[in-house]
Amino acid sequence: MADKMMVFAQAGALVGVAGGIVSLVLSIIGVIPVLQFLLCFLAPLIFVVGIGLGLFSGIYAVMQGKQFVATLMDSLTAGAVAGVAYAIVSIIFGLINWFVTAILQIALTAGFGGDIVGTVIGQLVGGIVGVLVSLLITPIVSIVLAVLGAAAYAVLVLKVK
Repeated sequence: MADKMMVFAQAGALVGVAGGIVSLVLSIIGVIPVLQFLLCFLAPLIFVVGIGLGLFSGIYAVMQGKQFVATLMDSLTAGAVAGVAYAIVSIIFGLINWFVTAILQIALTAGFGGDIVGTVIGQLVGGIVGVLVSLLITPIVSIVLAVLGAAAYAVLVLKVK
């Protein structure tokens, strides 16, 4: 039983790391003034990739642990475990993103002679609010998407009932 859950959790976490790296790169692009215009073109793609990674975490969990998936309930379990792991990794990367972008924003503000104190306060308040919202929403959305992906893959590809 523990082996099964570990396989599902590792799959969800691995997909979460991939999503976190993409998120970190996009956050850095968003802070650098010369590159900010790219986000206008990437915003729809970011949304689709975010939804797709959530779904894929469940699919990948079932793919990695297909020997453990004999029923639809097994696939739902795989999706739920992968979704929790994906959410945990996403929240960790969210904290890293906040820290990196805050440091970059403060450095840019200092370099251009802006209001450093105001920037620090803004980054702290925004970061705290962002973390609180992330702690509420990320687990729910991650689990729902991973369960949907796992169930769809199990029913459509593995033909479980």
